[in-house]
Amino acid sequence: MLSFNSLDLVLGGKELFNDISFTIHQNQKIGLVGANGSGKTSLFKIITNQLEVDPSCFSHSPNLRISYLAQEVQGSEERAIDYVISGDHELLKIKDQITIAEKNEQFELVATLYDQYSILDGYSANSRAQKLMNGLGFKEIDFNKSLNEFSGGWRVR
Repeated sequence: MLSFNSLDLVLGGKELFNDISFTIHQNQKIGLVGANGSGKTSLFKIITNQLEVDPSCFSHSPNLRISYLAQEVQGSEERAIDYVISGDHELLKIKDQITIAEKNEQFELVATLYDQYSILDGYSANSRAQKLMNGLGFKEIDFNKSLNEFSGGWRVR
C-alpha cells in the first residue's frame, strides 16, 4: 500500500502538488497521466525515495517492493541481463554483503545472508530476468550484449 496525506510539493519555485491525498492498495492497478512538468516524475521520485518529503505526508507498507523502469537508460558496457538483474537492489545488497562476509570469514553471517538471498528468490534471478527480457521481445542472443549495442528505444524496453 502507498499512501499520500496532504502532500505539498514545490520544486524550482513551481507548485506541483497542493494538499493531495490518495491511497493505492495492494494489487490495485493505476495509470498516471499528465502534462510535461506536472509532477509525474517527482511523484515517482518520492515513491522510490529519491526525493524526500515530510514522513507524515507519505507512507507505504514495510514489506513493499518497488520496481520501476527509468525513462532513459544510458549506454554502457554492462551486459543486458546484468542490467535487468541490477534492478533488484535488495538482492544486490545481499550479494555484496555475502562477498564481504566470506572475505572476512564470518561464516555464521554468510549462512544468514544466504537464507535472505533464498527468501528473495535470488537463485532464480537469472532465469526470471531472461523470462522478463523474452516477454519484452529480446532474443536469447541479446542477453549477453552490452547496453551500448542497443538503440535508445531498445534500452528503455
